[in-house]
Amino acid sequence: IYGNQTEEYVCAQLLAGVGSTDSGVDFTDPEALLAALYGAAAAQAAATNVLPNFIAVSPGTWQSFGSLVDSQGRPVFPSYAPSNAPGSLNLGSYISNPLGVQLIVSSGFSNQVCIVGNSRGFEIYEQLKGLLRAENPSVLTTTLAYRGYLATLAISPDNLTSITS
Repeated sequence: IYGNQTEEYVCAQLLAGVGSTDSGVDFTDPEALLAALYGAAAAQAAATNVLPNFIAVSPGTWQSFGSLVDSQGRPVFPSYAPSNAPGSLNLGSYISNPLGVQLIVSSGFSNQVCIVGNSRGFEIYEQLKGLLRAENPSVLTTTLAYRGYLATLAISPDNLTSITS
């Protein structure tokens, strides 16, 4: 429960920290999606002099990325041994590198969320405090809880761009 709650919180804070949004992008059109991704990268480079190093997406957007095919019916992001492809996606793993950046897939985002960013623009701090145990001998029970401290900071909204359909 703790892990799910912290992931949802971080996703909400990342989305709230976005500096600009490119809306109306067709996630089923490879040309439109690639143009939006490179447009977000160019805008970030112009504003901050750094390029993106991650793309954070919802599972629905991950599905759209993996379903993209070119005009010949070939996957845009093939899963195995890409040759002349702009990265790869794998059905059995979220560890992927579309366009040479780390892909972060989280169910903490709603459907069709895509954030192009650089880790310099958003930080996460977490201190795990661990398991707490409370004995209650009067009713012969034990209560367990897991806790930690979590904080996020959107340092540079110019390093975070949202792409929406």
